[in-house]
Amino acid sequence: MRIHPTLAASTAGSTLFLKASRRKYRGAERRRDRRVPKSVGIVVQPLSPLQSELGREFFAITRDVSRGGLAFLSPRKADYEMAVLSLEDDMTRLVVSRICNCNLIHANELEEVYLTSVEFLYERFA
Repeated sequence: MRIHPTLAASTAGSTLFLKASRRKYRGAERRRDRRVPKSVGIVVQPLSPLQSELGREFFAITRDVSRGGLAFLSPRKADYEMAVLSLEDDMTRLVVSRICNCNLIHANELEEVYLTSVEFLYERFA
């Protein structure tokens, strides 16, 4: 798997993302559809409640995907309610998503890593 330059700033950071992206979900199942472990680079564009762009887009790595949503790892806390997700390799297909939850899963003096779960709402094209 190729790590985006912003995530590969440190060897420890890139190793952490690789390990966390391979970890399977072990909690109580909240999704209607089965989770499939899959690590893919995505671009996340936070949205305001009125669905206008909120700040800059950023890179994240998925941990798992299901028909109705996904979970991604990033160094940024999801302090927004909605986001547009796109594959890093295909910026023409965009999926508007609702943020379900966001948890800090790792922190040290150099970095923080958050696990964010989203529900797919609808697809739009760029």
